[in-house]
Amino acid sequence: MANAITSLYGSCLLILVGTALQAQGEPIVRSHQGARPVANEESHVVQGEAVYSEFDYVTQSAAVLLEPVVVGPRKRLAAGEVLLGFDSKRQGRRYCKLDEDHRTLGMREATWVCLVPGPTNDTFVSRYLLAQGAVLGRRKKLSKEAQFRITDVPLPTERASEVSGRRMFRNEIVFQGAAGGILRFLYREFGNDMARPAFSQELTYDFPGDGSLEVAVKGARLEILDAGNAGLRYRILRGFE
Repeated sequence: MANAITSLYGSCLLILVGTALQAQGEPIVRSHQGARPVANEESHVVQGEAVYSEFDYVTQSAAVLLEPVVVGPRKRLAAGEVLLGFDSKRQGRRYCKLDEDHRTLGMREATWVCLVPGPTNDTFVSRYLLAQGAVLGRRKKLSKEAQFRITDVPLPTERASEVSGRRMFRNEIVFQGAAGGILRFLYREFGNDMARPAFSQELTYDFPGDGSLEVAVKGARLEILDAGNAGLRYRILRGFE
């Protein structure tokens, strides 16, 4: 999904977010904390994979088109396309998509196509174009109203940090292998996808292989069910403290 959002912003993200989208209003976002896998569910990883991770992430409200929308003489948005949500106290909500093939809209630069919902907030009724911090022309009524549904989409880490005003942290336990009755793990932390070496720690545990073993890593508790050349079979009992 992160790749989908990167494509929504496109290669012009750093140029346009601070200009065009500023005129758009504030992005409709929510902050979350996630974890995987879920507790008490049997899981399996191979060497080098994360056994458990907790992470910050931010989602932005978005609209998924349920039918095509004509936005220009040579341009239409297809059913299934996703538009990001923004809110303005003066102008209300609107949902926008960056169109890098600006020639289909008769523009000289990448342009945001913005659709405005009607009072029921499930149908788009009008559209306008936005580029370099300015609305291009007047808002135009759509030739045919189009239905949509609301969803949430995760933002790329850099964008999530920008809109939330804080770093996105992730900490995880990585399985590094099992040999000679010894299990090896690596605990590590990241801030905005950059490793924090001072917080990394290599850990080893004895595992005789006859029965399960419960281990603790930074407050997280894992039940080891089996380990060997095929990988690690385990269950998360509790997350990090």
